[in-house]
Amino acid sequence: MPSSHAQFMGFFSTYFVLFIYIRIMSQNDWQRMIWKHCLSLAVILQAILVTYSRFYLEYHTIPQVACGLLVGAVLGSGWFVVTHLVISPLFPLIASLQISEFFMIRDCTRIPNIMWFEYTAIRKESRCRERKTN
Repeated sequence: MPSSHAQFMGFFSTYFVLFIYIRIMSQNDWQRMIWKHCLSLAVILQAILVTYSRFYLEYHTIPQVACGLLVGAVLGSGWFVVTHLVISPLFPLIASLQISEFFMIRDCTRIPNIMWFEYTAIRKESRCRERKTN
């Protein structure tokens, strides 16, 4: 039986690395690339440590851990392809539905740095409201 811990770590690390390098839109300056490399390396190291611990604690054999890691990596990359090529292009349509508007679901995929956008928008609105009260 494949290790479910190894399978999860294979899924998570594969999806995370693909997401960081393909989906995160940013300028290709050296600081952001180093940040992406460090995050990816940390996730891969975590996956290695978890899978090694399953073998070290004698819960699984090496083939079971390797099989779990491989199954997780295949499923993680498959799920990334599905979300990237199928679900993401449909999301503007999904976000425009009346039920989506009721639950305030919005499409922010075209905004490259959502944290900075929200910070500046909220700050601008806060200053505008402060001026109105004074």
